[in-house]
Amino acid sequence: MTESLLTQAEAWGFVCKCNLDGNRQIIPKTPTEEWKLQLVDSRWLLLIRDLPQVIFLPEEAQAFLSRRVSKFKKSLLAQHH
Repeated sequence: MTESLLTQAEAWGFVCKCNLDGNRQIIPKTPTEEWKLQLVDSRWLLLIRDLPQVIFLPEEAQAFLSRRVSKFKKSLLAQHH
């Protein structure tokens, strides 16, 4: 599930990388968004401004990313109207 989530995240435009400790991360392309998802064991930890917030199951992390994509698309549409 981890690899498929990373693949989906990249397809949606998120950046997937490893931090200095070797932990996999998913971060937004937009630098003003101050969140990231970090893989911890088999769960995804949501960090906002580097403060831990909630731990997601892989399915929940995918739903979170999907909502972020939807919100981003809506904000782009609003800018063009």
